[in-house]
Amino acid sequence: MGIGKMRTFVVKHPVIAFVILNYAITFLFRVPLAASTAGIIPVAVPRGFQFMGDFGPLLAALLLTRLLEGRAGIKKLCLRVVQWRVAAVWYLIALSGTLALFSLAAIIGAFVFGAPAPNLILFGHWEELPGLHPIATWIFLIFTIGLGEEVGWRGFMLPKLQTVVSALTASVLVGMAWTFWHLPNFVFDPQFASWGLSFRLGFGFFLICSAIIYTWLYNSTRGSLLIPILFHGTNDFIMASPGALNLIWGALFVLSTIAVVSVFGPRTLSATRSVEANGSAVAIGHMEV
Repeated sequence: MGIGKMRTFVVKHPVIAFVILNYAITFLFRVPLAASTAGIIPVAVPRGFQFMGDFGPLLAALLLTRLLEGRAGIKKLCLRVVQWRVAAVWYLIALSGTLALFSLAAIIGAFVFGAPAPNLILFGHWEELPGLHPIATWIFLIFTIGLGEEVGWRGFMLPKLQTVVSALTASVLVGMAWTFWHLPNFVFDPQFASWGLSFRLGFGFFLICSAIIYTWLYNSTRGSLLIPILFHGTNDFIMASPGALNLIWGALFVLSTIAVVSVFGPRTLSATRSVEANGSAVAIGHMEV
C-alpha cells in the first residue's frame, strides 16, 4: 500500500487505523514479553516492556492526528491533556471514586459476609514496581498507564466514534478494543494468567463498564483528558494493590455504571447533555470509522 493510499484509508477509516496502529505499537513490546514468559524465545525480556507498551495508544493518536489534522491538531490534543478548568466534583470523582467503592466493598464484606479486612500494609504496592513508595507508584501510573492510554482511547478513538454513534455504543466499542489490547497480559502477567475463563470474561465486561465511566468523565468535562488520566492512574493504583480485587467491588462498579447510564442517558453520557468530538461539542452525525 502506497503512502497516498494509506493516507486515504486513514482519512476514511480513522478508528480502524487507530486500532491497527495502536495494537502494532503495543504488541511490539508486549508480545516478546509474553513469548519470553512462555519460554517460546530463549531471551529474558525486561518486565518494563509492559509499561512501554502502555504508550501504544498515545503514539498511535499522535501519529494519526498529525496525519489528519497537522500541527494544529497535535496542539489541540495536547491542550486537552492539560485542560484543568473543570468543576471540582470531577477531580473528587477521579481521585477518590475508586477508593470510595473499595472502602464500601470492604465494609460490606466485613459486616455482611464476615470477610477479613484488606491488608492495608500492601495497599498501593505493585509487584512490577518493587521498593517504590506508594505515592511514587501512583505518580508513575498516572504518567504511564493514565497518560499513555487515555490520549488514545479517549483522546482519539472515542471522539471519532461519537460523531457516528451514541456515547454508549461508542463506549462499548472502545471497551471491546481495549479488552483485546490486553491479550498479551494473560501470558506475562501472573495475576491475569491465574484467572479462569469466567474471570477473563468478567475482565472484558469490566473494561466495557469502565469505558462507559471514562466516557461520562470525558463528555461531562467537555473533552478534558486530564480527568480520565487521573482517574485511570488512580483506579489502577488501587485495583492492582494486593487483595484489592473482589466480587463485591466489581458488583458495586457495575451498579455505578448502570446508575451513570440511567441518570445521564445513553445518547450523551454527559452532565452537559452533549458529546465531545476532539474537544468540541457535536451532534451525532455520519462518518466512516
